[in-house]
Amino acid sequence: MIVMGFFIVNVAFPSIQADLHASGSAIEWVVAGYGLTYASFQITAGRIGDHIGRRRLLAIGLLLFVLSSVACGVAPGPAPLVTARLVQGLAAAMISSSALSNLGAIYTGQDRVRAISVYGMTPGLAAAGAAIAAGAGSAVRWWCHGPSCR
Repeated sequence: MIVMGFFIVNVAFPSIQADLHASGSAIEWVVAGYGLTYASFQITAGRIGDHIGRRRLLAIGLLLFVLSSVACGVAPGPAPLVTARLVQGLAAAMISSSALSNLGAIYTGQDRVRAISVYGMTPGLAAAGAAIAAGAGSAVRWWCHGPSCR
């Protein structure tokens, strides 16, 4: 979900620019803002998870990620979209740090190796899935707004 959220907007850039009349710099912030908050909040999120509990932080992160995703989907302009993406990156850091620390705490021995291996494979699959999902979304958008619906 985290990696998919990062890559899915790459296919949607033309639609975002057209629908929201976004500038090139706003489009850059849609991607960079997510990555910036995600990367810079990783360690802090881990420490917060140590204090309030990893499961609680994971639940808060998931809720915040879903709400910010909805905010991205209904953003009326570039500024609200960039703001929602910043919050989404923050939530992604909360999820990521909680998930990985939970794997280390729950599993031991060979089970830990398998769990972390699956965790490591997931981003590659998500990146590929993001391109497919975004392409399908663009195709549906074109079909419903293209010449066949007029």
